[in-house]
Amino acid sequence: MNFIHLKYAVEIEKTGSVSKAAENLFMGQPNLSKAIKELENEIGITIFIRTSRGVTPTEQGKEFLKKARELVNSFNKLSDSYSKEKMGISGFSVAIPSCDHIASAFSALAATRQDNSGIRLCCREIGNDEIIDRLLSYDTDIGILKITREKEKKYFRILEEQGIRYRTLWEYELVLLCGRESALAKKKDVITASDLSGFSELIYADYENNERIFTGAGKTIAIGDRGSRNDLLTHLPDSYMWTPPVPQRMLKGCGLVQINTDVPKRKCKDVLIYRNDYEMSILDEQFLSELERVREDILLDKNN
Repeated sequence: MNFIHLKYAVEIEKTGSVSKAAENLFMGQPNLSKAIKELENEIGITIFIRTSRGVTPTEQGKEFLKKARELVNSFNKLSDSYSKEKMGISGFSVAIPSCDHIASAFSALAATRQDNSGIRLCCREIGNDEIIDRLLSYDTDIGILKITREKEKKYFRILEEQGIRYRTLWEYELVLLCGRESALAKKKDVITASDLSGFSELIYADYENNERIFTGAGKTIAIGDRGSRNDLLTHLPDSYMWTPPVPQRMLKGCGLVQINTDVPKRKCKDVLIYRNDYEMSILDEQFLSELERVREDILLDKNN
């Protein structure tokens, strides 16, 4: 069995398209199709079937691809480990949701390592499902999921089925975020559900657990990142967003405020995830320490 053919099959499964996989592999589509056909003839099963939406694995194909993916990932991990050792590079890679407090912890980690040329740091802000996928494909070392109470059972079941280790880092309620010049920020009384009627709620377009929380008369604006959020909240006085608690120092720098409401709040938790075969590094532990420090700062801000 040709190992390179296994890599081809795994890439097709990942992309759901022979043409896209061929593009990623820098090869022609006919050659890729021929290689997969040779692999199927060799193992005696049909791995993929064509559908109107691309290609999808057969039941036998799913079982085969699971084992193939494990082999390919193990090879990539081994190769990457020795490449970094040869170059004298140690790395830290984390995939996170779009949350200010987690991003702040990564920035703090980067600040402590800015003079060390032997360190490679990587942080991706993506949705829960992609975080899990990247972890399983060895594209990230650790991940943090933002999980609402309503979807806790779903995600914990997925993690257990995939053999992913996890632990809760922090439980919190989402807070209302708006611009400093917003009418909501200037209101002296506690914000009620009726106060939000007619205001526009910002939500992240591509992230899990960010569906609209309060259904009022205002419109919904889907955005892609925290930069867009800050700009819109600052320049659209009738906009707001529900977010995890934000450190005060970050709010001041962006011209934003988080305010009290009596609207029923969504409860969430940050959950650390990593593979069963992964050993936490010194950089991982330092990042988690920075995250704990940010959390303590937020709680101190709240008490003051």
